[in-house]
Amino acid sequence: MMMGGGWLIGLFVLLLFLLLVAGLVAAGVWLLTQGLGAKLNAGGPRAPVRDDDEVFEILRRRYAQGEITQEEYERMREDLRR
Repeated sequence: MMMGGGWLIGLFVLLLFLLLVAGLVAAGVWLLTQGLGAKLNAGGPRAPVRDDDEVFEILRRRYAQGEITQEEYERMREDLRR
Protein backbone atom coordinates (compact mmCIF):
# COMPACT_ATOMS: atom_id res chain seq x y z
CA MET A 1 0.00 0.00 0.00
CA MET A 2 1.34 3.43 -1.00
CA MET A 3 1.51 6.08 1.62
CA GLY A 4 0.82 9.06 -0.69
CA GLY A 5 4.24 9.06 -2.30
CA GLY A 6 2.88 8.45 -5.82
CA TRP A 7 1.99 12.08 -6.40
CA LEU A 8 5.52 13.12 -5.38
CA ILE A 9 7.08 10.87 -8.02
CA GLY A 10 4.59 12.16 -10.60
CA LEU A 11 5.47 15.76 -9.72
CA PHE A 12 9.18 14.99 -10.03
CA VAL A 13 8.68 13.39 -13.48
CA LEU A 14 6.58 16.38 -14.58
CA LEU A 15 9.30 18.81 -13.48
CA LEU A 16 11.94 16.81 -15.33
CA PHE A 17 9.78 16.84 -18.47
CA LEU A 18 9.27 20.62 -18.22
CA LEU A 19 13.01 21.15 -17.78
CA LEU A 20 13.68 19.00 -20.84
CA VAL A 21 11.17 20.96 -22.95
CA ALA A 22 12.56 24.30 -21.72
CA GLY A 23 16.08 23.14 -22.55
CA LEU A 24 15.07 22.10 -26.05
CA VAL A 25 13.34 25.44 -26.65
CA ALA A 26 16.37 27.35 -25.32
CA ALA A 27 18.72 25.31 -27.52
CA GLY A 28 16.52 25.97 -30.56
CA VAL A 29 16.46 29.71 -29.90
CA TRP A 30 20.21 29.77 -29.39
CA LEU A 31 20.82 27.86 -32.62
CA LEU A 32 18.58 30.20 -34.56
CA THR A 33 20.18 33.34 -33.19
CA GLN A 34 23.78 32.13 -33.37
CA GLY A 35 23.81 29.82 -36.36
CA LEU A 36 21.06 30.51 -38.84
CA GLY A 37 20.58 34.12 -37.77
CA ALA A 38 24.18 35.01 -38.57
CA LYS A 39 23.96 33.27 -41.95
CA LEU A 40 20.71 34.98 -42.83
CA ASN A 41 22.07 38.40 -41.86
CA ALA A 42 25.21 37.82 -43.92
CA GLY A 43 23.15 37.38 -47.06
CA GLY A 44 20.66 40.11 -46.28
CA PRO A 45 20.37 43.54 -47.79
CA ARG A 46 23.43 45.71 -47.50
CA ALA A 47 23.77 49.44 -47.27
CA PRO A 48 24.37 51.02 -50.66
CA VAL A 49 27.97 51.88 -51.39
CA ARG A 50 28.48 55.60 -51.82
CA ASP A 51 31.12 57.16 -53.95
CA ASP A 52 33.78 59.32 -52.33
CA ASP A 53 32.31 62.62 -53.50
CA GLU A 54 29.00 61.90 -51.80
CA VAL A 55 30.68 60.79 -48.57
CA PHE A 56 32.82 63.92 -48.37
CA GLU A 57 29.79 66.09 -49.20
CA ILE A 58 27.88 64.57 -46.27
CA LEU A 59 30.86 65.20 -44.02
CA ARG A 60 31.15 68.83 -45.20
CA ARG A 61 27.42 69.35 -44.68
CA ARG A 62 27.58 67.99 -41.11
CA TYR A 63 30.48 70.32 -40.33
CA ALA A 64 28.69 73.30 -41.89
CA GLN A 65 25.55 72.61 -39.88
CA GLY A 66 27.55 72.42 -36.66
CA GLU A 67 26.88 68.75 -36.02
CA ILE A 68 30.60 68.04 -35.65
CA THR A 69 33.56 70.12 -34.53
CA GLN A 70 36.51 71.10 -36.69
CA GLU A 71 38.68 68.46 -35.00
CA GLU A 72 36.09 65.77 -35.65
CA TYR A 73 35.74 66.94 -39.25
CA GLU A 74 39.48 66.77 -39.89
CA ARG A 75 39.82 63.39 -38.19
CA MET A 76 36.93 61.91 -40.16
CA ARG A 77 38.20 63.38 -43.42
CA GLU A 78 41.62 61.79 -42.86
CA ASP A 79 40.00 58.47 -41.93
CA LEU A 80 37.95 58.52 -45.12
CA ARG A 81 40.96 59.27 -47.30
CA ARG A 82 42.66 56.03 -46.21
